[in-house]
Amino acid sequence: MLKNRYEIGDVIDATVTSVTHFGVFARLDLGIEGLIHVSSFEANNSRQELTKLYPVGNPIRVKIIHIDIDKRRLGLRLAVN
Repeated sequence: MLKNRYEIGDVIDATVTSVTHFGVFARLDLGIEGLIHVSSFEANNSRQELTKLYPVGNPIRVKIIHIDIDKRRLGLRLAVN
């Protein structure tokens, strides 16, 4: 389903589901979640700052940068408007 629905480079709407020490998780439609790795943010952003910038439940625009079907992982970046 993931492979047929999305491609690397797609820019889509998502919803923030959690913020961890290694990044921000966002849910796409159909319950699919991906990670925006902490290295994608400014170097000085702490988890606390990311939580303020990207509260759980907020909409976010993301770009798919990696799809690993076997490991069921989806890599994301913030989409530039």
